[in-house]
Amino acid sequence: MSLCAKKDVIHLGAAQANDGNDLGVYGTTIDPTTFLHSKISAVATRCIGIDYNRNSIELLRSRYGIENIRFANIEDKESLACVQFVPDVVVMGEIIEHLPNPGFALSNVRNALMSDKSVLVVTMPNALDSNNFLYGLLRREAHDPDHVAFYSPRLFERLCEKVGLRVIDVRYYQVTKSPSGRNYYQMDRFIPRKLFLFFYYNFVLRLNPGFSNGLIITAKKA
Repeated sequence: MSLCAKKDVIHLGAAQANDGNDLGVYGTTIDPTTFLHSKISAVATRCIGIDYNRNSIELLRSRYGIENIRFANIEDKESLACVQFVPDVVVMGEIIEHLPNPGFALSNVRNALMSDKSVLVVTMPNALDSNNFLYGLLRREAHDPDHVAFYSPRLFERLCEKVGLRVIDVRYYQVTKSPSGRNYYQMDRFIPRKLFLFFYYNFVLRLNPGFSNGLIITAKKA
C-alpha cells in the first residue's frame, strides 16, 4: 500500500474476477473490508481500476457502490484508452500467470499506460515455491486450473527485458494459512505432519525467502 499512497494509480484486474465469470461464486469471494481495490483507492490520490469481466464490474457497482473500475482488456491496447491520465503506479496483482500472451500484455501496459517515471508493481506465484518441491516428492503437482504459467524472478526479468521493461526490485511474500485455514506458523497439535510443517515453514523458508509462495516485482521502462 505504501507505493500507492498519495499517488495516481491504475489497478489492473481490479475486480478480482474469476475466469469462469460465475457471478454466484464470485459474489461469495468479495469482502468489502479487505477488497484490494478499495484499499488502494483509500490511500491513492486517484485510482482507476481495469478489468475484462464486465459482469463483475457491474456487480461491484450495484452491490458495493464501487464506481471507479473500467471495462478494458490489457491484451487489447485500444481498450486501454479508457484511462485518461498517466499513472505514477500501475498495480498488476496475480494476473500475469493467467495470461496466454503475457509479453503482449506487458508491452501494452508499457506503451499505453506508463511514462518514463511510472512504476509497475507485479505480484505472482513463485515458480520456486517450496510447496512445489514438497508436492514433487509425492509425484504430484500443485496447480491452479486457471494458471497457464509460472515465473521465477529471473524468468520474469527476461520477459520484461523482451518488452522494454527493467526490473528494479524483487521481493517475496509467504501465505501463512492453508486453504483449510490452518496456520503453518503456529504449533497447536503435536502430530507428525504438523510438526514437519511447523519446522519447514518456520525455519527453512525464513532462511531462504526465495522459496516463498509469491513474488512482488517492481519494474520501470528500460
